[in-house]
Amino acid sequence: MNKFLIIFLFLSNLYCQDISPFTNGEEIFYKVNLNFISVGSAKMSINKIKKDNDNYFFSFLLKTNDIWDKIFPIRDTVKSWIDKKEFYTQKFQKIIIEPNYKINFNVTFNYEKNFYNSNNKRIDISQKVRDPYSFFYFLRTKKIKIHDEFLFNIFDNNKIYKVKLSILKEERINSNIGIFDCFLVEAINLDENKSIMKIWMTNDNKKIPIKIISNANFGTLNMLISNIN
Repeated sequence: MNKFLIIFLFLSNLYCQDISPFTNGEEIFYKVNLNFISVGSAKMSINKIKKDNDNYFFSFLLKTNDIWDKIFPIRDTVKSWIDKKEFYTQKFQKIIIEPNYKINFNVTFNYEKNFYNSNNKRIDISQKVRDPYSFFYFLRTKKIKIHDEFLFNIFDNNKIYKVKLSILKEERINSNIGIFDCFLVEAINLDENKSIMKIWMTNDNKKIPIKIISNANFGTLNMLISNIN
């Protein structure tokens, strides 16, 4: 076989493969501070699903450490099934266990028929949505630069709100596993005109979320990467 044809076939096959900035089974671990006090840890992971070529499975786990378990114990679990093409949420589960707030939330979306089931209650919907976590991975698949903006319809707690993500600037973030050059991304809730999250993502093809600051029911959460598999 002509060697140029071999090279062409090889490159064509490589190009057609599912190229992704994250690998199957990727796990990112974080140290979690509450208002600058160390309170626990978190893990964010994404996996392909066996016998399901259309969706990813995402999970987020947050828990307090032994000391804070005696003061203000937290066990938050979020699971999301998102399509591989546009990262729209197909199914969403949230279990929040906190001293003053508990929720067990299960949602399944049917975009073809324009409704979703929330804890066995049918609710109409007119648009596809992403959850507060799936847009992380959607953004990681995009080429971004300073001043870029993205608009999302975000679903959470049976509410849909518009969020604008703005790529503000580049900053260098120090962590226990290294120093990272990052884009600073800010999420603005346009319905309430307020900042809800800041994300520092590596300025490379992987766009790993190195640091995340978000507002919670009990204060400001500051998550800084501690390891990645």
